[in-house]
Order: sequence, then C-alpha cells, then structure tokens
Amino acid sequence: MSRIQKKQTRNYNGSETKTQWLYVDASGNTIQIDESQVTMMSIEDYVRCEIANDIFGNREGEPTPFSTRGGVSVRWLYEMYNIRTLETGSREYQREKVATLQFKQDMIKTILCRPWSRIPEVHIRVIVNKKGVVSYEIVDGQQRIAACIIGFLKDEFKLPKGFMAGSLDLSNMNGSDVRNNYPHLYEQILNYRITNTWYENLTDEMTSDLFVEVLNKTNDMKPQEKRNAIRGFLSSYIRDNSRYETHELFTRNTLNVGKKNEKQVLKYLPKLALAGRMEADEFLSQLLYGLFKGWSSGVTNKSITDWVTDTQREGAENKVLATWNTNKKSIDEFMTFCLSIVKVVGDNHRAMLTKNMAFTLLSYGYEKQQTYGKLDKQKYVDWFFDVHTRWSDIGLGLYANHTFPHDNKKALPQFNQLFGGLNKNAIGAQIYVLDLELKQDKSKAGVIELDSRASFSKSDINRKFFEQGQKCFFTGEQLNISDIAGDHYIARSLGIERGGLTEYHNLVITSPALNNDKDNKSPEEFHKFLQKRGYEISTEFETRLQESK
Repeated sequence: MSRIQKKQTRNYNGSETKTQWLYVDASGNTIQIDESQVTMMSIEDYVRCEIANDIFGNREGEPTPFSTRGGVSVRWLYEMYNIRTLETGSREYQREKVATLQFKQDMIKTILCRPWSRIPEVHIRVIVNKKGVVSYEIVDGQQRIAACIIGFLKDEFKLPKGFMAGSLDLSNMNGSDVRNNYPHLYEQILNYRITNTWYENLTDEMTSDLFVEVLNKTNDMKPQEKRNAIRGFLSSYIRDNSRYETHELFTRNTLNVGKKNEKQVLKYLPKLALAGRMEADEFLSQLLYGLFKGWSSGVTNKSITDWVTDTQREGAENKVLATWNTNKKSIDEFMTFCLSIVKVVGDNHRAMLTKNMAFTLLSYGYEKQQTYGKLDKQKYVDWFFDVHTRWSDIGLGLYANHTFPHDNKKALPQFNQLFGGLNKNAIGAQIYVLDLELKQDKSKAGVIELDSRASFSKSDINRKFFEQGQKCFFTGEQLNISDIAGDHYIARSLGIERGGLTEYHNLVITSPALNNDKDNKSPEEFHKFLQKRGYEISTEFETRLQESK
C-alpha cells in the first residue's frame, strides 16, 4: 500500500528541526512532496503526476467513476507524450478553431515571464487496462498542452521578435534554441506545474458528457462541437470525412494565400462559409440525418443530437461494428451521389448554392433516384435551377395562388425565399414546388424510371434460347445452353418510358461476353459496336432494327 511519511531531521548542532514529507509507493520508493499538499488534503484528495502511475495502477476495490485533484509538470506531460502514454489529440475533444501563433507564444510567455499568472486547469482521463498499465487522455486543454507547450518543445513555432525573459533575449527562438542557449530557462519550462483533475473509470459516454455538459457548459460550444465529442463510428465518420481524411465532397481551396485575408472555402460548396466552428461537419450531419430519419419533416439541432447520441450508445447500431458497416455502405453510396451532383453544378449556379439549397438539391435528387431507379445528374441539376429561376421570378408569378402545404392560410412566397432554414414548413414548400414540376415532365428532371425486375427468370431464358434456334440473337452464332445470357433488347437502364422492360418480348439470348459488351447501349449503339469490330449481324437483329425505325 502507498502511504505518506513524515521525516524530521535536525541541523548539526540540534538547534533547528527540518520536516520533510515523503510519498512512499507500494514498492518502497520515496518521492518528496510539498507540505501544502499534505496539510490541506490527504493523498486520496490530491495526486501529483510523479506518483500518478502508482496510485492509479494500484487502486483496490470495485472500479467506481470519480475524480481527484492533482498537478502535472510540463516535464511529465512531455515524457508521457513521447512514450505515447498521453493522448493529446483525441478528435472527439478538439475544437476546429485552432490556436493562433500569438496564442501559442503568449502561453510560453506566461510560463517564463508571468509568475503571478497560471495556465488554466487541464482535465485528464485515466485509463487502466486489464494488465494494470496506465495511460492518459487529455479531455479538456488539448490546445494548451499539445499545440502550445509540447508544440514549442518540438520546435513547431518560434517566439516573436523582442521576446524577453528578464534581461535575456529569446527573439525568434524555438524550444531547442532555448535549451541550447539558456538551459536554466528550458528547465523552468519543464518544471512548470499546471493544476489538473484526474478522472478514473469513466466510460466513453461519461467522458463525452463530462466534456460537453460540465467542462464546456459555460463556453460557446456549437451543437456540432458537442456532437463530435460523442464517441462512436458515426461521429468519427462525420468528423473525419468533413475535416481530416477529407471526402472529395468537402475539398477545400485556399484563397488569398499569404495575405491577411487568407481563407479556406469548399471547392464545390463555396457559399458554405467556414469560420472554424465545424460548419462542414454540421452540414454532413444534417445530410446524414435526413438520409436515415427522413429529410422532408425538417432538421433541427436537437433532432440531430438525439439521433447521434441514441445510435451511439453501448449496443446501438452506430456503436456496433456489424450494424455500422451496413449503415456505412448506405452512407458511402449517398456521398458518392452527392459528389456526382455538385461536380456538374455550373459556376453561375454554384455561386448561388447556399448550404440549405444544397441540402435540398442533394436530398431531393437522391430520393428520386432511389424511388425511380436512375437519375441523369446533369439534367437534374439544370432542371432544379430552372425551377428555382422560374418560381422566383416576380414577373412570372408562378407561386401566386399557392399556399404552404402545412399551412394553407399562408401564401407561398418566391422559391428563393424558402431556403432560410431547414424547418418542416420551408422544406415542405420546396418539395411541393419541385413535385409540381416533376409531375409535368419527369424526363426533363433527369428522372429515369426503371423496371423493378432486374433480370429474367431462368425458365424464360431457356425457353427463349430454343425459340431462337439456340443461336445468339445479335450475331447468329451457335450457342451452348451452358454458356448463354438473357439480355434486355432495350437496356433496362434506359428506363420504362423507352421500353427497357423486363418482359418476355424484350428478352434476347446472347453469349455472356457480348452481354457484357452491350452493357447499357441502345440497340442502335450496339449494332454500330458490332459492325466496328467485324461481327456478323444476324438477320433477326437487322430486321428488328428496321421495324423500330
């Protein structure tokens, strides 16, 4: 068992007594500690970093979540960081708005030049594995520790010109420069102590709750910053794809490089302003909420937060790998669709594509593709902006005599006035207008309705094979029943309207190789393909082409 021991010694003539307080660990090793830490609190109330491993690795009894006050030195933080025992960069607890160079330099100035001022407390989670090995995770204070203090020691930035520590000039020095030129100041940095609180036996959910509801309760945290603190596959996906291992949808361009007004913008969504507060994360959260929970009924921060929280609890779908993988497959497919849409938006339309408008453009388009089977992306985008232009035109007044679908007493405004939010009324009105236009001409909107039956039955294929005289419909080549494929004469991908039906009259038999070659080609396109490659064309194919002209 660890304990505190009081040791008294007298000077050589016995006139004065000196008292020392020692911390004795379970192995009998001793460490001198400050008297103030003993007289004000017991060892259970205060844990210095030097004895932390021994204390936390040898707790007895049932693990219970609780916290302990303590103190850490920069030396300990740096050593733990270098041996990868201290996690300083958990993305769940990172704010997007990064520390400025001046902020980092001021932190070092506080350590070296402001003895009356203290760096704010940091909060550290203690993690003990089954073997009793202790590791640590900074829950709050990542920028102060990682970006500022450790960053300086790693030579990631320099002190400003004119930086003085007393009479010593540290202008333009990094950590190594200070160590080499003024080792006593380097030691002053390493010995600097920061008040902290240790948290033991916390689950991921408890840690997230601590970060959001306790440590940052008085801060200006946005809802998305709170959602990102929740541990689970969904939050990681949102955070990583919008900011870290960035999905192409969120590709960033840097404008005014090297100038005071340098800034980043999203390549495909430049109207979505980036202010360092996880705006891209929030937009992706909104899109994915709409994908899984339904976008037409509106999206609120509370509804997203409840969904992100509930689906990442222990045992929930986005906390369990198997069910997450199923959801991720759907998300990846949706993200690919979204990228294909924004890529074909013209520059003039991109300049007016606000976040809320993009939300509807992407969500409505994906819904129609899922409903009907296929969507011509370019035609859809052109149609969407054409609807936007015509229904926003005061002269045309198409919106006149229409009301909100959820409030028939409220007159419908111009279409461009419906994108102020993602509430149920606004989105409902947008869908109302788009649906009116879609009913008039689906093909103009790029909608291609596919036959829900993707393939022919084996019995129909065999029956047609013998009807064709056991030959390929396209070339007349003799086929073996073990090596045949049933194909749509008019490709299913061309849509029901153009005859791409999975009906017996649209079934032809060919070889698997030619079936692959035909792919989504029309009969006319495939005829030219075969001719170009020197194939014989069957009489049946030629006749059917002539009949369709």
